[in-house]
Amino acid sequence: MHVALHRGLWSTTGVICIVLGIIGVILPIMPGLIFFVLAILCFMECSHRFRIWMEGQYWFTKVREILHRYRPRRHKRYDGSKTTTGASK
Repeated sequence: MHVALHRGLWSTTGVICIVLGIIGVILPIMPGLIFFVLAILCFMECSHRFRIWMEGQYWFTKVREILHRYRPRRHKRYDGSKTTTGASK
């Protein structure tokens, strides 16, 4: 039941993103490409076969490498302790 609900929500979200992407292609005000990319990601979460197929596509692996290269790096967490450098007054 949980898996069916999970797949249903991802596929419904993917279909909505495709509809919004088509509207974005027609209307110059709304961007369409981002909705198509979101639809691809939703369908990858929904279907294992689609994920394997997409990961085999050359352009998708190149885009993923570029995004991986420019993703923000994790910073050290600030632990709240005060450290002093040098002599104190």
